[in-house]
Amino acid sequence: MSRHSDLDREEYKGYTIRILHDQDCSSPRENDNLATIATWHKRYQLGDVQPSEEPSEYIAGLPKGSIVLPVLMYEHSGIALSTSAGSYPFTDPWDSGQVGYIHVSRDRVLKEWSAKRLTAKLRAKVLDVLKSEIKEYGAYVNGECYGYVIEDVDGDQIDSCWGFIGYEYVQQEARSQADWYAAERDKRNAEEREARDDS
Repeated sequence: MSRHSDLDREEYKGYTIRILHDQDCSSPRENDNLATIATWHKRYQLGDVQPSEEPSEYIAGLPKGSIVLPVLMYEHSGIALSTSAGSYPFTDPWDSGQVGYIHVSRDRVLKEWSAKRLTAKLRAKVLDVLKSEIKEYGAYVNGECYGYVIEDVDGDQIDSCWGFIGYEYVQQEARSQADWYAAERDKRNAEEREARDDS
């Protein structure tokens, strides 16, 4: 199997943008994340740690004041992760259930935000970060890893980048880069026309 397989192709501002699957994409959990994902699953090693103790014992051992959210998994022709049991597809009682927790200590939060106390506003920000980490990791687990290639009118590759998680993200970045190339091209063309007019 090749490292990258074609997924989509778009003609954009005089360039061809190819979106491809990236089969060697690194896990976002290898980055410097705020929180820790702990999971208990019979078939999958998910998250950052797979504790040997029972979930209730693990949670009881967290520092006082830790911010904790449940991690739920839905498995049906793919894997989806969420922190909210009320969101689709986690309303399905047969194929979904809690597999762990995502958590961060109060001290880590205060250090990261250079704050003296954990206000309601700061807590809300932290919860958003935790949900975003689960969303990104869930996309990675589900294989939503992409790269892009930009080709000119002759079919020659002029740019590429890999390791994007989420289709909208890679599409946005590819178009942004194509915008830059288009602006530079238009600038050169304008300068050449001006030079011809002055000659």
